Amino acid sequence: MSFKIKQVSSKLVGPMYNCHEPKPVPDFVPLSVFDKLVEDEDNHEAIIYVYKPPNPSNTLLEQGLRKALVEYPEMAGRFSTKDICDERVILLNDKGMRFIEATADCTLDEVIPFKPATLSSFNPNERGLDELPLVQLTRFTCDSLVIFFSSSHTVADGASASQFVVAWSQACRGLQIPPRPLYNRNIFVPRDTPIVAYDHKNIEVAKRVINHNELMDQLLPFSADDVVYHKAHFTPEFIAKLKNKANSPIPDMDNGEQRPYSTFESLVAHLWRTMARVRGLADLQTTEMKISVNGRSRLKPCVPDEYFGNLVLAAFPQSRVKELLDNSLSHAAEVIHQAIVKLNSDYFKSFIDFANSDMQNEDLILDEANWKVPTLWPNLEVDSWLGFPFNTVDFGFGKPYIFMPLFGAWEGVVYLLPSFDGDGRSIDIYITLFQQHLDISKLIRPTFYDDSSDEDHYGRASSLTTSEFVPLTVFDRLAEDEHSCTLYAYRPPNPSNILLEEGLRKALSEYPEWAGRFGIDDCGRRVILLSNEGMRLIEASTNCTLDEAMPFKKSTLLSFNPSYEGIEELALVQLTRFTCGSLVLSFSSNHMVADGILMSRFMIAWGQACRGIDMHPCPSHDRNIFSPRVPSCVKFDHMTAEITKRDIIQEFVKPPYSGDDVIQHKVHFSPEFLAKIRSNASSLRSGIVNGEQRPYSTFVSLAAHLWRTITKVRDHAKFQKTEMRISVNGRRRMKPRIPDEFFGNLVLWANPEAQAKDILDEPLSSTAETIHDAVAKVNDDYFKSYIDFATYNIQEEDLIPKENWSVPSWWPNLEVGCWLGYPFSDIDFGVGKPCIIMPPFHDWEGVIYLLPSCGGDEGIDVYLSLFQQQLGLFEKLCYSID
Repeated sequence: MSFKIKQVSSKLVGPMYNCHEPKPVPDFVPLSVFDKLVEDEDNHEAIIYVYKPPNPSNTLLEQGLRKALVEYPEMAGRFSTKDICDERVILLNDKGMRFIEATADCTLDEVIPFKPATLSSFNPNERGLDELPLVQLTRFTCDSLVIFFSSSHTVADGASASQFVVAWSQACRGLQIPPRPLYNRNIFVPRDTPIVAYDHKNIEVAKRVINHNELMDQLLPFSADDVVYHKAHFTPEFIAKLKNKANSPIPDMDNGEQRPYSTFESLVAHLWRTMARVRGLADLQTTEMKISVNGRSRLKPCVPDEYFGNLVLAAFPQSRVKELLDNSLSHAAEVIHQAIVKLNSDYFKSFIDFANSDMQNEDLILDEANWKVPTLWPNLEVDSWLGFPFNTVDFGFGKPYIFMPLFGAWEGVVYLLPSFDGDGRSIDIYITLFQQHLDISKLIRPTFYDDSSDEDHYGRASSLTTSEFVPLTVFDRLAEDEHSCTLYAYRPPNPSNILLEEGLRKALSEYPEWAGRFGIDDCGRRVILLSNEGMRLIEASTNCTLDEAMPFKKSTLLSFNPSYEGIEELALVQLTRFTCGSLVLSFSSNHMVADGILMSRFMIAWGQACRGIDMHPCPSHDRNIFSPRVPSCVKFDHMTAEITKRDIIQEFVKPPYSGDDVIQHKVHFSPEFLAKIRSNASSLRSGIVNGEQRPYSTFVSLAAHLWRTITKVRDHAKFQKTEMRISVNGRRRMKPRIPDEFFGNLVLWANPEAQAKDILDEPLSSTAETIHDAVAKVNDDYFKSYIDFATYNIQEEDLIPKENWSVPSWWPNLEVGCWLGYPFSDIDFGVGKPCIIMPPFHDWEGVIYLLPSCGGDEGIDVYLSLFQQQLGLFEKLCYSID
């Protein structure tokens, strides 16, 4: 909606002294070395405070402002130059600050959420050339009030500016404004013997221009018109999940204790990684953050919180994009923590010594000539206002309804503010980014149909279940509580995002678990709440064709996947459009909700809904079918097989390379080559079935070949024991048979093992037999034995994987996922089957996926993670049958 703001009055407001006597203050206040670091007449920080009615009158607000200026005379002063030493100072001459009254021709609710044009209208840009702060009061027809406050950054930093606004609100309520402890900015004097222990010339001075890093790739062709202002809200639950993820594992402190990362460090680490993905930065690109650090409590002795002026330096955590994304969230949090910790009392005093002797005024002039696009790319600038007392800015009728910073359209600027939503523990993030990077993200809820109506509606699917939740089975609880992602690429033409969204809503009516959330039942057990809160749908675009992006690099693969850190949704979809019309669809889901076979069946149902045909077959949702036998009969060592072997513990064999060396590689096996492998593996088979010698399956033969090849590549010692962890689908193994449409997890693992010398020296048929026998063991009797065991013997703490590893690797073992029976060719959204299918990207060495090839030759594509140094030998050996 269009609306108008009319300016009613504009005047200068000066201090109102009691008994008409000015308060005894100096004639001027000198600028400190910290003030000079931000010195720029046009650099004003602005914030708006929004209040619902009732509100105080403008007269009362003006009187309170005059009283506040008695304690803060700098705000009513002017900049000037001291004649003696040609140094700029703040004259305390009481000339006053600008006070503007305005009205809007609409209600507040009609312009919320604020658009950029609306925000700009609150800023009158009517400050005189020499005025330091400005206030505009904008009244809406509903009596809501927007207070725009802007002040020169040279006069005060954010902490001091908020301190002044709090004093103003206290004066309006008739309270006594706490007296200022000091006006003197000459407290930052150099030490008798200056000690400049840090390179401040190349940190505080040079890095004021934050986009100084050399770009590995050319900046995308965006302009100033593409920069948008975005708000993201983080709930206490989301923040708690981020902190838990960042603090696992928690680093040891020097004294042996463990120190958790702060909310700020955890959240900023998450934002840093997210922006690196969003921007699509090259692996070797250096990216850093400029984080403002308040020195009041860091200097020793401490400077009072009430000190009015600037007392901020910046921390510059830095990382290569590859390290930032390949490592865990805790790595990014540690980089940030170490950079901030460095700015201690010694650092601030070193800067004071440097600035008083070596910092020249001309060093502080910013050269903006080369800034063709207003961006900090590939870096970020972060300001935390989490400790500012915004909830005490009460002019007589309560705290503000909304408050938010206003800043220039520079891409890459981030502000963290306490949110007033909920219980006050939430955080709002205000960030500038390019419109092209602001993925359209929304929650998609199920659409249910009523036979008696032509209209669709949202609600519970009566045809499925009347339950409020779905319990987790003993197989669900065994699955990893993490998301995995599969990519599907389609050549043009492709359906619109609107059609895909409509189909997704319909599919969720048959698969409501994906739109739910995890919760706890009355017995304290984890369940899936059928809450219809929705699954996340993200719309994204690229600036290239699909062919130009192929083969996908690691950074490209990560950009297709939305971040999973701290998410509550059980499933996410990202639709990425290419300039050629191609589409990459990534589907990410929590493994505790369903296994891979049901994930693929959901995708088929989604495609059917998009094509306007019935979703068939419908899923089976009954998870209460896995009851223990009476009496129970546990025949196998499930604690070792299902629990202990889930853990990744490197005690005896450490891989020869690091996590940075892990890559994902694809290799294609043609039908002709597969036939040769199968013939070779079955040539000496000893097993007879029904009087016939059956050949080993294609899967068993190929798995044996890969086990042998990777054993050669790894060059294990001949007596080294090595295992394969092979997922086994129980739907067709249990008796009576479980429907293929059962929605949930129904997977256990076979664990064939052998010594390296036996794998290499014995015929391929021997290795194939080892795999076959291990898989055959996981039969109906084994699954039912596990159900009996898990129902009575598994504790929740047993299901938390123990990841005691120094390198992300299964070395000397392998993990194999067989997706050969998945009906990927049926995932058709109206324009045919996918041209590319990729399993989850794993940076764990030793993970293997087998998929039916999309090439049309009935071959098999194998995706495996291995060390870069061993790729050449693997490629040389993988097509050798000897």
